[in-house]
Amino acid sequence: MTVGILSNTARGASHRHTTDPNAPPAASFSMRVSSKAHYGLRMMTEFAKAYGAGPLSIAEVARVEHLPLAYLEQLASQLRRGGLVESTRGVHGGYSLTRPAEQISVLDVVTVIEGEVSPVECVSHGYVTGTCQREGECASRGLWMRLKQSIDAVLSQTTLAELVADQSLIDSMAPASAEPCP
Repeated sequence: MTVGILSNTARGASHRHTTDPNAPPAASFSMRVSSKAHYGLRMMTEFAKAYGAGPLSIAEVARVEHLPLAYLEQLASQLRRGGLVESTRGVHGGYSLTRPAEQISVLDVVTVIEGEVSPVECVSHGYVTGTCQREGECASRGLWMRLKQSIDAVLSQTTLAELVADQSLIDSMAPASAEPCP
């Protein structure tokens, strides 16, 4: 996955210099995960919650997560080909994880869905040395390499089980009802 990098100036915002501390910033920097990776991870956390209880239908995931069924079907197919889920046909069919949620990292999921996480092309595993004309004089390549290593470390050290546990903790701390207490 190539992490998208957007800036307001790239989207047409005016570039201005000011000393006014209350003025909005002239540009912003944003790195975003694709909806494909985000939705795929949301689907995988639902499969993690259901692990051991039999297959879970994609229609149920779509209902619970409020995501488009057709899109999830495409993602499930990728996850199956990538070996992270298996499918069961029939009335009580659906998808289930191929191994416990503790053994599937977020990086596993993102890599199957999007490919390698790389903020810029020159730090990806498939980069061919010499492709970039600025390779020998690029002052920022080290920064992008450290960023890639940090992202990979966080994603590889975070499992589906941890995501589910974190969400369960948040849910347990939520008020029992939306009504205000007297």
